[in-house]
Amino acid sequence: MTPAPSRPSCLRVEPISRRARRASAKGLARFDGLEFQVFDRSATPLMTNTTAQALLEDTEGAPRIGTEGGGVLGLNAGTWSAYRSDSGPPRDIVHTLLLDRQGAVWAGTYAGVGRRNGKRWVSYPIGEDGRNYRVRCLLEDRRGHLWFSSNKGVSEVPLSDLEEDAAGRVFAVR
Repeated sequence: MTPAPSRPSCLRVEPISRRARRASAKGLARFDGLEFQVFDRSATPLMTNTTAQALLEDTEGAPRIGTEGGGVLGLNAGTWSAYRSDSGPPRDIVHTLLLDRQGAVWAGTYAGVGRRNGKRWVSYPIGEDGRNYRVRCLLEDRRGHLWFSSNKGVSEVPLSDLEEDAAGRVFAVR
């Protein structure tokens, strides 16, 4: 049996596939009930930074990994994709991932939040200088509001407000 990477940073049992995923500073391991499948730099060349900080399974059961400097990684039909700040979330340091009720993937980064719905990422600067908001945690409440914690405190924004500001305008947080 293949051993899992050492020193886990998070463990998640995914609701769709019921597979356990374990992240560490050396990569990601998926346990299917019989053995571990390890994803690290040697097995996944797009994994430029192996420190996984956030794990998520999308509506199709595909894993999404938020990394410490490598952006968001996604596995689709056996092929890995890397979404970095030039084509993905606002920064490559991703601390948290959220799947909202519409199936969009959100990334909390060192420069605000980003949202991937379908094939496109949209970045949302927060406050007067979005680069100063280091988002650590994301949550969607029953009313459709996005809550996030950052180095500036806890904030709430209606998702409908964010969708209206997808053109890149700065929005205020409460």
